[in-house]
Amino acid sequence: MAHRLASLLVALGLCLSAGCRDSSGSSVDEPAQVSDEEAVATLVEGLSGEWNVADVLVPWRSLTEMLPTVTFNVADGPQMSASDVIVVGEVSSVERGRALIYDLKFDGTPPTKVPWDDPDAMYRSIEVTMSVNEIIGPSDGVGDTVTWETGVGPPSTFDVYAQGWQGIGPMAVFLSRGDFTPPGVYEVAGNGSLVLPLDGEQLTFPVLGGPDREHGPVASEWFDGIKTLDDLRTAVDEGPKTIDVGTSPNFER
Repeated sequence: MAHRLASLLVALGLCLSAGCRDSSGSSVDEPAQVSDEEAVATLVEGLSGEWNVADVLVPWRSLTEMLPTVTFNVADGPQMSASDVIVVGEVSSVERGRALIYDLKFDGTPPTKVPWDDPDAMYRSIEVTMSVNEIIGPSDGVGDTVTWETGVGPPSTFDVYAQGWQGIGPMAVFLSRGDFTPPGVYEVAGNGSLVLPLDGEQLTFPVLGGPDREHGPVASEWFDGIKTLDDLRTAVDEGPKTIDVGTSPNFER
C-alpha cells in the first residue's frame, strides 16, 4: 500500500510542482533551444521533484537496501522491494507516453486517458527506451532493451526531457515494476532518484548528491560505500536478503 500511495503521490505531485499545462494554456509543443548540459540539468531537477514528493513512504534506508535482491516483509501488508532490476546502457529513444485525468475523490475510480497534449491532463508521461549493455543481478526478464515511464510537465517540456535523457550517456538505472505503468513498462526506482550516470566505471548521483558530497537530500552513509559499478556488482553478489519491518508508514525494526 505504501508503495502504491508513493507512486500516486509522484504522479500527482510532479504536475503540482512542475505544472502540467503551459502558463498560456496552450498545448502546442515548441522545439527545445537548450544545450545538452541544460537539458540534463532540467531533467535532474524534475527527477529531484519526484524524490521529494514521496521519499518517506518506504521502508528502505540505504542504497544497498534498494537492490533487487532485498525484500521487505511488512507486518501489515505484502512483501516489498525497492527495485526489480539494475540495467546499464544508453538511452536509444524517447517517446510520448500517457496523459491522464484523475478523480480526486480517491474512491477507486480509474483515471481517464486523454490526448497527450490535452491541457487538462493531471499526469503526463514519456517512455524512455534503453539499449542494455549489462544487467547487474536478477534480469527480471529484461533483454536487449528496456523501457521505463517518467512524468513530465506541460507538452512543451517533451523536447527538453527527451534531449536530457539522451544527453546523459552511459548510465546505470534501478528499475521497478510500477503499480500504475503500462504492461511491460518500468519506472525508475527511488521515486526517480536512482538514475546513475557513469564516468567510466564511476557512478554519479545527480539527484542524491553522492557519497562524497557534504550536502544532499541523504547522508553520505546512505550510500554504503557504493561508488562504482564493481561496488554494485559485489553488493548484488552477496545474495538475497529479507528484512522484517513493522506496519506502514513507519516500518519500525
